[in-house]
Amino acid sequence: MLNYDLKIVEIETGFALLNLPYELKDAFKKVFKTAKWDTYRRCWTVGVRGKTNLIEFVELIEKDVEALNQKKEEQETERLNENQIMALNSELNKLRDHIDLMNEELTSFKQTNSVLSDLKEQLFVVQDKHTRLMETLNKEKEEAIQTVNSIVDIEKIQQAFKDMKYYYKKVCSTDKHEYYRAINIIQEELIKLNENGLHSRTLKKLTEFNWNRKDKYNPFDINLENMYKLEEFDKQLTLRGE
Repeated sequence: MLNYDLKIVEIETGFALLNLPYELKDAFKKVFKTAKWDTYRRCWTVGVRGKTNLIEFVELIEKDVEALNQKKEEQETERLNENQIMALNSELNKLRDHIDLMNEELTSFKQTNSVLSDLKEQLFVVQDKHTRLMETLNKEKEEAIQTVNSIVDIEKIQQAFKDMKYYYKKVCSTDKHEYYRAINIIQEELIKLNENGLHSRTLKKLTEFNWNRKDKYNPFDINLENMYKLEEFDKQLTLRGE
């Protein structure tokens, strides 16, 4: 905001007083009763004989103008200070909001890290348990394999099972004969297990396959590795087909 800088300038009809403060308008009108307002220049004007009086008037109100200028400067300073305060408050609020947001994120990350830490600990326990169980399982499986292999001819069983899957897809009567020959081989090996007090449900199921019911009995549905899942031989259960 500019200060009031009073100027007297000559115009066609006389003289004009530029930049007269609005607060001093009434004082001006009391002295220059015939003064006119120039809407184009936006200033007060007097006749050609009014210059001397204008100079005296300007000298007379000099202190008032200085006071108004001082007031304007103070107001401008106050306005700037208010704007600065508003800007600083706005920035402060933004920073506070950002801090709140970061605190929320920090809390969220802490919770996440806590959950992850718990999960890692649980995973370690489960992995350790899984490892020990796998070791036990492999050991038991190896013992079962050794037991079965010491009683039956595993190669004969594997070849017989391979033949069953091969002839399963055939249709000739000779193929049927070979199909049942393979089943009989598995039956003979199963008997060896039973005589040693052991039983395999997988081998037992293979001995029950029927050439005429291929829709029900499909050797490709059987996992031969399950023959090592042994149980104690119970003649009564076996008679019932279990």
